[in-house]
Parts: sequence; structure tokens; C-alpha cells
Amino acid sequence: ATAEPVVREAVETIAATYGVRAEVDYVQGVPPVVNDETCADLAASAVEQVLGADGVGTAVQSSGGEDFAWYTEEIPGVYLRLGVWDGESEETDLHHPGFVLDEAALPHGARIFDAFARTDRPAG
Repeated sequence: ATAEPVVREAVETIAATYGVRAEVDYVQGVPPVVNDETCADLAASAVEQVLGADGVGTAVQSSGGEDFAWYTEEIPGVYLRLGVWDGESEETDLHHPGFVLDEAALPHGARIFDAFARTDRPAG
């Protein structure tokens, strides 16, 4: 199910209320990121190797767009988020102008990538 019919109906209804006609050019944007289950399991294992079981979590679903989705339409993949908040500064979103990156998190991210790359993959 898409939002297109709902958007079209809402726009047409509002326009008709004012005696005008509206034309909707509905363009589908970036597809959703869908993590491959096997890749997600391997990534969770890599995170656990580096940070322990408490390092693995589930991120809140976002309505933001991400180009990575096009990659996972072609090959299996997983999108990871690395926590980089220092626990003291203002907690903001990544694209917020006040965002502060705790650079101490970066070596953890590099070790996670390394562990993921070295993880045995299932045959096939």
C-alpha cells in the first residue's frame, strides 16, 4: 500500500473546496532500507565481539531517505548505526547543526568493520 491514493484524494478534495482543480505529480523517492537477515546476524555478532552483548541494539525506524537502499536491492546488506554521542553534550540527530561527534567512538566502529569482514559467511 502506498500513500499516493490518499495524497491524491486529499489534494483533490481540498482543491475542490476552493473551486479549483489541482494536479498531483506523485514521484516515488528512495526505497526503504531492508536489512538482509543473514547480514544482520553477522553484523550483530561482529558488534558483540567488539562491544559485548550490551553493544547490540535496535535503532528506531526513521522516515529519512538513504541511498544505501538501492545497494540492498542488488546485493544482500545491512545498515548499521554506530552510537557516537559522548553522553554529556546535547543529544541531537546526526544532521542537526549542533551535532557533536565523540571521536572516541571511531576506533570502535573500525574494529566492528574489521570483525564483520573476518566473520565466516555461510556457504552459498
